[in-house]
Amino acid sequence: MDEIFVVVDSPPPEESPVDKSIWDVPKSPVTDQPKRRPRGCPRKHRPQPPPEEDIYDPPQSPQQPPDEETHNPPQSPQQPPDDSIWDPPERSPHHGDAAPDAEEPSKIQEGDTHLYNEPTMVGERAEEAEEAGAEGDGDANGDATRTMREFVGDLGPPEPSGEPNDGSYPDDTFMFDPPAGDYAISTASIKSHSLKHMVELMSGVGWARRGVAHSLSHGNCRSGRTRQYWEHFTRVRDFWEAMPRAPLFDDQAEYLRSDEEAAAARESVAKIDEFIRVTARRAGKPFKGDEASRPPQPFVRDLHDRVIPMLVHTLYGAFSRGTKSDQIPWRGRFAKPSLQIMTRVLAWVERLYEAMQKALARTPRGQKGSQRRSREKLAGYVTGLKVELEEALAEAEAAPERRQQQEERARRLLEAQERDRRQEEERKRRQRELVDSRIAERLRPYVEASQQQPEPPAEPETDWAEEEDHRLLQIIKKHPDVDVRVLGWEFERGVEDVRERVARLKQGARDYAASIGRPPPRFAMV
Repeated sequence: MDEIFVVVDSPPPEESPVDKSIWDVPKSPVTDQPKRRPRGCPRKHRPQPPPEEDIYDPPQSPQQPPDEETHNPPQSPQQPPDDSIWDPPERSPHHGDAAPDAEEPSKIQEGDTHLYNEPTMVGERAEEAEEAGAEGDGDANGDATRTMREFVGDLGPPEPSGEPNDGSYPDDTFMFDPPAGDYAISTASIKSHSLKHMVELMSGVGWARRGVAHSLSHGNCRSGRTRQYWEHFTRVRDFWEAMPRAPLFDDQAEYLRSDEEAAAARESVAKIDEFIRVTARRAGKPFKGDEASRPPQPFVRDLHDRVIPMLVHTLYGAFSRGTKSDQIPWRGRFAKPSLQIMTRVLAWVERLYEAMQKALARTPRGQKGSQRRSREKLAGYVTGLKVELEEALAEAEAAPERRQQQEERARRLLEAQERDRRQEEERKRRQRELVDSRIAERLRPYVEASQQQPEPPAEPETDWAEEEDHRLLQIIKKHPDVDVRVLGWEFERGVEDVRERVARLKQGARDYAASIGRPPPRFAMV
């Protein structure tokens, strides 16, 4: 049985806002295809949408269309400069990456504009080009010209400037002209923990990670200006490391006075001063635009990868000339020229470190957290070593005056000791004379009494004087066993006379000792 459908005229249902999108069916791609061109008409080139770019890849210059055969095409205002100068030389650009045309954005560009909310070098260059478009074609490529000028200027000689030098260096009078006289032997001792930490830090994160020796012997500097001055860094390092070792301070002075080598090293010191002055000025010069999106410049990378580690290595080499052996590498004794050499090298490290930190603070893109913390440690070590060197220089400066004071104190002490010795000898002499005179006075009555006894004299002799008795008594007290013949020659008397006088003196001493209840003296018992 056939079914019959009845059509009733009724208004269509109202569309809700939610279902309205259902009816918005996109057109078929077949209907959007262009019409066929008539035969004989030339083909028109339509701009193709560029491939999606990685926002972290460096932007590349737009490629020329194949049908344009111009040798020197004009640079568009939106064309960013070649930023390969900021990247390491081993990184090769990705072929095929082309910057999108700012005048005719494609659908891919319109849909991916949120990827460029953060400022990049491409967006920065495009905004600057749009702002400079109203000023004329001459200012359209200002950023590209400025960047290329900076790159070319990095290879050339230093720019003349009327600005004064960035501060004066410490005293270097004796660095190539060692002193004479008392200053030649003025030395000071140093035990440095700060230098030990500096040397260890240079092989860590943020510096020459493969070791200072490997970093200095492999690879080239990124900056052309650093390459020009690199030979001067190696020359002063080799010159100061070849000095004789302590305690041969006289040989060190003769080495620093050498003609050819010292003249070349002096010239290199002046060149390094010039390099540091120019580098500090370049590091303090800001860039136009957003610097936070830029990677560090090549000369800044050279500072923390090669230049500062080289100077720390030079500082350690000069310090090792004051140590007695490599077994005690952080304790040594240094003369004033060596102290001034280390002070100058430390001043170079400090100024380059300040310039590096100033440049890295404006371009934090290429500095990780661990690298930043490692580089910040160097400031404390530099300050500690500076204090150690200043104390050692003060000690060496005061050494001649301190030596004179010590010699003066020693001279006064010797004079006082000699004076005391003479006074003590004089006191003892007077005491002996007093004792001898008293003994002689007490013995005289007994001697005279013994002389009154009648004895036939063997030969006529004169009487003994008081002075002769005193002299004879002194002799027999000191030398109880003296030969009477010697006494006869001494007093020009006969042997028997002398023997008799000695016996009487001894007998008188025994009688006197018995009268006072004391034992007789030793000389009287012989």
